[in-house]
Amino acid sequence: MEIEGFFLLLVLLIIGSILVTGIVPVFMNYDYDNNIGSFFELSDKASTIDKKLEYLQQYEAALKNYGLDSGQSTIFFPTKNTNLEENFAVLGSLKQRLVDTAKMNPSSFEYQQAISQITSQEYCWFPTDVFLRGFYLKRYLFWLAWFPTETTNRCATRTTNSG
Repeated sequence: MEIEGFFLLLVLLIIGSILVTGIVPVFMNYDYDNNIGSFFELSDKASTIDKKLEYLQQYEAALKNYGLDSGQSTIFFPTKNTNLEENFAVLGSLKQRLVDTAKMNPSSFEYQQAISQITSQEYCWFPTDVFLRGFYLKRYLFWLAWFPTETTNRCATRTTNSG
């Protein structure tokens, strides 16, 4: 009976570990994407400044609602780059850039230059992963935010190794 109890406990521990480390993050990613991240993605995809700004404001409100406007996004080696408040300020500067661009004449060279920079640089290099890691920490998924994440170009073409 003791051996059966030991194996039952071992099986329960293995199943529990799989649930905690594998399945729970899937639901947390869905929760983040559904309630926060999708607003940024929609803002990035929108064609007009007004629509970009509308979705970006919804993203900003969602981040505030989930407490992602302050705190850290990593447990070890925190820096200004991993600080949620600093990255929230970056979001504010992107929002202000959209507001300023919306005031320009859409047929002007300045407007075209601004929209090109916003879409090809500012959205592509925006640190969305920092907020996702902060979301993990606020949801007690510490193992997903041990170390800082690198800010990567979200728009870069992904390469595959077919060989």
